[in-house]
Amino acid sequence: MNSSATTNQTWEASAPVDDSTSLDEFPPPSPTPSPTTAAAIAASLSSSARFSDRDSSSSSSRPSESSSRPSLSSQRDSDSNAASAAALQRASSSSMESVQGSVETMWEARRAREEAERLADEKLIEAVCAASLLEYKERHRAMEDYERDVETNTTTRDLELERLRQRREEAERKKREAMQRVIDAKAKAAAMANKVKDAAKSYESAATQRAEKEAERAQNEKLTEKERALLELQQRKEEAIRRREEAERKAQEARERADAMRKKAIEAAQVVRQKSRMQIEMELTQEEDARQRLLERKLSSLEEEKLLARERKEAAARKALEAQRRAEELRERAEQAQLAMRAAPAASSPSVA
Repeated sequence: MNSSATTNQTWEASAPVDDSTSLDEFPPPSPTPSPTTAAAIAASLSSSARFSDRDSSSSSSRPSESSSRPSLSSQRDSDSNAASAAALQRASSSSMESVQGSVETMWEARRAREEAERLADEKLIEAVCAASLLEYKERHRAMEDYERDVETNTTTRDLELERLRQRREEAERKKREAMQRVIDAKAKAAAMANKVKDAAKSYESAATQRAEKEAERAQNEKLTEKERALLELQQRKEEAIRRREEAERKAQEARERADAMRKKAIEAAQVVRQKSRMQIEMELTQEEDARQRLLERKLSSLEEEKLLARERKEAAARKALEAQRRAEELRERAEQAQLAMRAAPAASSPSVA
């Protein structure tokens, strides 16, 4: 009995199991015993042999009354050794099974934690991808709205320019008819009529050039609005103001020249009836007023279109910023979800251990 207890104590000391030990110190469970277990079994067998030798020596040194039964003592020793070996084998088997069970439990917990971390990473990636896709869709939608607005404004300006061109042609046609009536009425003043006609043609050419310049400027502004950034809008406005002042200055000079020539024609053609002269002046004044009003309406329309374009660009920029802000909020929520998912396996791992 003493030899069996000593053997069990030796086995328990040689194979301790500590729950706080890291899982990396234990390999995956295997059916073969470890070298430490084999060494413990050998030590227990040698200890049993020493105890049996000690018992046999003590029995040989006893008095003659014990030597009368040598066969019975040796039989008892052999039975004791066999019982010790069987108890040692049972203890080693139970200890191995307990160690293997604890190691398998720790490995299962580690695999479960790794699987939870992998699922959390996949969910985080999916959330980030969804946020990026939402941001891209919002920006794409804002750009499409802006392009549609620009295309609509371009079509409207083209129609307005076409209407202005038709009105200008109608005004020119009426002007030519009026000039023809004046020439027919002043047959005796052909020379002065020719001068008036030349002056009218010069004024008409100047007006045509001015209208062409205005149309070219409007076309250039329409093209540059699609290519330039928001920071260049003030420069375009200043350039438009300068060109408008230049056109107005040239128009004023042309009007002054036309007025001077008209005055000369009136002074030279005193023989023309006063009624025809008043009619010519009235028609010219009306035409000039109509052109001036048309120019003012056109400039006002261009300014309104600029303001509308600026408001649409600012609205598109606000939409883009709002979409970016929402994407940042989604990204922050995804990061918080990832931290929460990582904290959950970390909190459950001590309880599993």
